[in-house]
Amino acid sequence: MSEKRIHIVGDLHEVAIQKFTSAGYDVSHSPNYDEKKLLSLASDAAVIIMTDMAFDKNWFDALPNLKLIARRGVGYDNIPVESATKHGVWVTNTPGANAIAVAELAVTLILTVLRKVNQATNSVQKGEALTYPASLMGHN
Repeated sequence: MSEKRIHIVGDLHEVAIQKFTSAGYDVSHSPNYDEKKLLSLASDAAVIIMTDMAFDKNWFDALPNLKLIARRGVGYDNIPVESATKHGVWVTNTPGANAIAVAELAVTLILTVLRKVNQATNSVQKGEALTYPASLMGHN
């Protein structure tokens, strides 16, 4: 068993991986949604860092050294917290990590609706660019 083994499911920024390795952690990776590879590579990991892949409650038996599941994102909907608790595994997430991205998307969608971007795109694709509907023009 290695308390210094971290398994990352999915992508993680290279800077974060370098910080783990420079701190003496042994880091392995598997792609999202590849259960076989995850269980093989993480079999002795103390920490698993997940994205949106669901963590199956049956995996705890295959990961006897697991101490922490870190969910990269908000919420615990993909982690069986009750099963983790029974196995003595801590579960954490990153609240607020996507707050800026959510705000940006909200503003983008508001502007998309306000400026009728979808209707304008359809008009241009239909070749109506020379007779662009006045209803799709900007506001004064």
